Amino acid sequence: MKTKIATLVLLALTAVTANAQIGDPKKHDARIAELLDRAEVQYEIDSDGDFRVLNEFDDGRTHLAWINSRTEKLRGLEIREIWALGHHSDGQLSADLAKTLLRNNNQYKLGAWKIQSFDSREAAVFYVQIAADADEQTLIAVLLSVLSTADEQEKELSEDDDL
Repeated sequence: MKTKIATLVLLALTAVTANAQIGDPKKHDARIAELLDRAEVQYEIDSDGDFRVLNEFDDGRTHLAWINSRTEKLRGLEIREIWALGHHSDGQLSADLAKTLLRNNNQYKLGAWKIQSFDSREAAVFYVQIAADADEQTLIAVLLSVLSTADEQEKELSEDDDL
């Protein structure tokens, strides 16, 4: 599916070291800013230092994704998460939806659904973990995959386009 990255307000960026995201979760990861800038992807940086990217699809739908600045280590590999909401509820997700998402995980080459709590609400979140030093092509391919997967789930469950 062809996509066009929608324009967002570009916030003023401050210089940080490449490893600042490990020690200070409030600062953005300059490595991601550089890759997104090179790819001409517009983004915002939220209060946690994460990147918010709004994508506009050819059919006019939009979807929001986050690229975490904070990274984690796994046996020497530095990884980060790219994620988007596919559905949210006022309380808990239904057991049927949770089972469906779990079963659907088998079809993805990269990424999976998880249930995440936000205050008293639960959301179905599609996420992918990638190497923190991934190149531009990998970052953009994964970002677009996360956005389209989450938007397809939203379309399936609702007529709304609010995520």
